[in-house]
Amino acid sequence: MKSVLLLTFAVGLSHVAPAWAGAISIGQLIAKRAPKHIAVEYDCEKDNGRGGFETCNTMCFGLLCRSGNDKLEFDHPDDDTKAARRNSAGCSRNNRCGESPYGSGYECDEFPFAETTGGGSRFNRCVLSKGQKYQGGKIRAWRDAGKYCNKEKGCTISITLNRASNYRYCKPSPDCTNDGNLYDSNGKVKWPENKKSKRSTGAGYYRLRSGGITFSPTPLPIGTLVLRDVPINGTLDDEDGLVARPAILDYGAFEQDTQIVEDEVVGVLL
Repeated sequence: MKSVLLLTFAVGLSHVAPAWAGAISIGQLIAKRAPKHIAVEYDCEKDNGRGGFETCNTMCFGLLCRSGNDKLEFDHPDDDTKAARRNSAGCSRNNRCGESPYGSGYECDEFPFAETTGGGSRFNRCVLSKGQKYQGGKIRAWRDAGKYCNKEKGCTISITLNRASNYRYCKPSPDCTNDGNLYDSNGKVKWPENKKSKRSTGAGYYRLRSGGITFSPTPLPIGTLVLRDVPINGTLDDEDGLVARPAILDYGAFEQDTQIVEDEVVGVLL
């Protein structure tokens, strides 16, 4: 009998989970290959009003407009290194996001993440705190699970996005003009001068084993493991009718729980 591995962290509800129809359980598949590379899907907007929101624009601009890299590498830096990386992005303790036109309810969102290398030179956007907390909660949930990367250097991730079509930079070929909310430690981001995406291939839509579709700013090989959100009270039966049992990872970020489920890239819809 097949089973599907679920991880859980405390965030808002996501889209309704589909029933599984694959010939092999994703949980069994991933357990066998212990991947050093994974993709993590962020929900830009959820039905309950939560999600990554403008953090999606941060990630898309970084990967499509500013970076020539396909992946981010988690190198598990110490606190001093993470602080230095945030400072280089312009997200020092007293940053612009605490001032008008932002202020209360906003935070400085740096990219690449402070715990990663790759992804181009560092920059920031001012985003709603709730979007930042969702993004950070999801990173902690899969990172601390011990199954993915296991806090070892050399683990790389790709980023995919759900419900990203309303976000300016989350397009296969976006206009990379600075929308006024892109800064680095030297001030407003001036690159790219030609206003065109640096990436000519690979950005687009990918079909998942579950039947879902995800947007990726970078190329995703067939077979890539994708970690996605589903509601904790949603059903996720596999073809044998077995309801998966979640392992709880409670971060207390929100009052509602969301499960992280394993999915897999099976097709390209570029």
